[in-house]
Amino acid sequence: PDGSRVEVTLTGPVEATIRVAVDGRASVVEAFEDGPTATLAMSSHDWLALTGGRKDPVPLIEDGRVVLGGDL
Repeated sequence: PDGSRVEVTLTGPVEATIRVAVDGRASVVEAFEDGPTATLAMSSHDWLALTGGRKDPVPLIEDGRVVLGGDL
C-alpha cells in the first residue's frame, strides 16, 4: 500500500540490502527517512529460488530460513 517501506536483507554469496518505497508507485531507494515498515531477511540463494518461483515460501518461513518483521 501507499507509504509502505520494505527492506530485504540478503546474506551469503551475494550480500545486499534492497529498499523499496511505495509513493503512488513502488521504487528502489537508497535509504528510508523513517525506517522500514516491513523487513525480510534470507540468503541470496533462497531469494533467487523464491523470486524465480522454484521454492514455496511457507516451508522457508517455518524453518526460519526467511525471517519476516514489521507490518506484514
